[in-house]
Parts: sequence; structure tokens; C-alpha cells
Amino acid sequence: MRDRELVTEAIRKAGGQKLLADIFGVSQSAISEWGRTRPIPRHVRSRIEEYLRKNEAPNSDGNERVEESPQRQGRFLPPLDRLLELVGLASEAESLLNLPPSARKRYEDRANELLAWLRRQLQEYQLLLETGHRRKTRYPKKGRTRPEP
Repeated sequence: MRDRELVTEAIRKAGGQKLLADIFGVSQSAISEWGRTRPIPRHVRSRIEEYLRKNEAPNSDGNERVEESPQRQGRFLPPLDRLLELVGLASEAESLLNLPPSARKRYEDRANELLAWLRRQLQEYQLLLETGHRRKTRYPKKGRTRPEP
């Protein structure tokens, strides 16, 4: 299968370029370029082929059919499900599924923004803690003793 056909099939299965980009951890523009202006990277091509094979199951006609994306099945994507569970909103998820598609998309986009913000904040805080810890252990100030607890 040629690169463009492979990408087109993966986009169809995922439900859009943005969703496919989220699955593979790349930007939406990278997905757009694959097969058009540049080839699919070798390390990603095998993952895309595996992704396309993974959820195939024969239907009653004996033909192969690809499962629908979580959004089309009336569910949220796994990161959003985990977030709702984490903040104690898993029980309200059913009412969110009844929202119109445009409102659901806005809700998911906002949740993804919050996840990205939280990830950045935690990474920065971890870096701050690691830096402070290294400074305390490597470079004790001269003439000062640590107070005893």
C-alpha cells in the first residue's frame, strides 16, 4: 500500500487527522504532509500498519470491517475517560455523551487543553524540585549548618 493510501485509511479509521495525530503523538500538520509532500517516517509506518490491522474483525459476509472510533461508538477517547475518572466526573460522562456533536467536540478540546496545561505544570514543578534537590545535595552553603528537626 502506498503512503497516501495508508494515511488516508488510518485517518478514516481514527475519525480525522487530529485524532490520528493524538493517537501517534505527532502534530496534525505532520499527518497532513505524510504521503503528499513527504513520506511516512519508517518508525511510524509500521505502527500505522499495525494500527490498521489491530481492530479488524470479520463481519457476517466474511469481509473485513474496521471498528469505529470511540467517538463514533458514543464514548470518549481514553485520555478523557481517565481524566473524568480522576476528577470524579465519570458518573456524569453519560450526560456528556448526549450533547450535540459540536458541543461534545468543544468539551473534548477544552479537556485536552487542560490536560496539556496540567502536564506542562507538573513537568515544570518536577524540574523545580529536582533542581532544588540537586542544589541542596551538591552545593551546601559554607558556614551554615542545617537546623535539626
